[in-house]
Parts: sequence; C-alpha cells; structure tokens
Amino acid sequence: AEKQAAYKDAEQTYRNLLKQPALPAASRAAVLIALADVQGQQPNRTEDVRITLTDALAADPTSVGSRLALAKNYYSQSMLADAETHFLQVVSATGGANGAPPPGQTKFKADAYYYLSLIKARGGSASAAAVDYADRAVRVGGSESPYREQACVAHILRGGTSVSDSNSIWCAGSDQPEGLLLRGLFYLRHAQYAPAAAKSISRDSAKFAFEQGLREVARSTTAAKELSFKWPGSTAAPPAVRDLLEYGTGVVE
Repeated sequence: AEKQAAYKDAEQTYRNLLKQPALPAASRAAVLIALADVQGQQPNRTEDVRITLTDALAADPTSVGSRLALAKNYYSQSMLADAETHFLQVVSATGGANGAPPPGQTKFKADAYYYLSLIKARGGSASAAAVDYADRAVRVGGSESPYREQACVAHILRGGTSVSDSNSIWCAGSDQPEGLLLRGLFYLRHAQYAPAAAKSISRDSAKFAFEQGLREVARSTTAAKELSFKWPGSTAAPPAVRDLLEYGTGVVE
C-alpha cells in the first residue's frame, strides 16, 4: 500500500510538470515516458500506459525511446502487428538495416531486433526472419542477455542450416548452467541434421554440455540450485534448470 501511494504521488508530480507552459517537445516526451513507467507499476493501468506512451510519441514523433516503449507495450498485450510496425520504425530511425545506430541508441536498436525475433518465433517455431533478427540483435547489442539467448533459441527452433557447425557460436560463451543447457540443446538439434557418421559426435557434445551444467548446479549456492530457465518470450512458469539438464542427459543416454 505504501509503495502504491508513492507511485500515485509520483504520477501527480509528473502531471504537474506537464502543465508547465512551453515545455520543449523532447522534455514533454521524456516526462510522459516516466509517467507511463509509474502507471505501469500500478494494477489495471495497461490502457493508461498505452495512452500515455501514444501521447509521448505525439509530443515528439522523433523520439525513438517513446516509440520503443510503445512497441513493447503493444507486445506485452499480444498486439503483435502494431508492435512489429513500431519496432521496424525503431530500426529505421536508428540507422536502418545496414547503418550504425546514432550515439546513445544502440540498445534501442538491439531491443527492437530482439523483439522482432520474438514475434517471428511465436508458436514454438522460427522463421528465417526470426533467426536473422536475433542475429542482428547480437551484432548490434553484443553477446549479452537476452540477445544471446534468443539468438541461440532461434537457431535451435529453425534447425537445418541454422544449426550448422559455424552457427554453434550463437550458443557458446556462457559456462553458467543456463548457457550450458542451451549449448546442449543446440548440439542435440545439430545431431538431427548431421551426417550419420557425425551424429554420435554431436550427441556426445550435447551430453557433455548437459553433464557440465549439472556439475555447475551442484557447485552453486542453494539459491542457484533453484534457478529456473525462462524461454525467451514465454509467459509460462519457467522450469528448473536442473530438471531440464537432467532430462537432456537422459535423452542422449
């Protein structure tokens, strides 16, 4: 109750700021984005958040931050067509497909690519576009979470040439249990498409990753042992990493 009261007070503060005459467009948009964030911390304010973000974009149509926030709001409500339109406009406003983002807008562009990949990978499958967008998110934003995980998952879901040897890099780079889980899943998927003579090598690589992941879990603190794995874009309750690693080990036995 105390926290909600603080959010209400903050909301009123932002509304008072918006009453200032001759407030510059960029400043008005920034205040509206902050207002939307406060509204989003309160229950049953989804529509208010969307209206506020729409107002922010109207106040400053050049604001990439406003457009990205609005796109994320559409995505969170499964309004995917609207979300995709705005994410694509964020990409266009930050250098387009082949241009570098302006200073300070790298994360905006990487986030847009990340969400575009999530949209194209809905339903448990991944189109070529889902893979391409995920790869672009990593190239723009770096091999950090959540870009790396989504790139790995997109390649796994797509299968075929997306899980060729040269693409294993998308699932490498993390020796944490979650990273080893993804690496094992990649090689398990790789084995499905590998030549008969190489299938056992891929399965052995998967088994090694799963077993190493279990060893890392065993060495972890109690809190880490209870770690769960959230599939990118999923709203379902995340399963325990340990359970998934044990299942993966069983599959390749």
